[in-house]
Amino acid sequence: MDVEVDGFNLVMRPADPAMAAVVVEAEEKKGAAEAAEKEAAAALAKAARTLTRSLTVRDTGAILGVSYQYVTTLAPKAS
Repeated sequence: MDVEVDGFNLVMRPADPAMAAVVVEAEEKKGAAEAAEKEAAAALAKAARTLTRSLTVRDTGAILGVSYQYVTTLAPKAS
């Protein structure tokens, strides 16, 4: 049988409706958390780019609660 590795997606759910419901809820929450993480990363990068226009990367890192090395990753032109 010739089936591509990415040819299908298998979704397993418990037969018990209550168990299936909590699995679905967990998957939905996980998806929402992943989306929020992407939004937070974008906001952090924007803040780093904005702050480094006037501040040092060390000061920016202190304000944002990240290392100055990470600031140089978020705002590469600042370094």
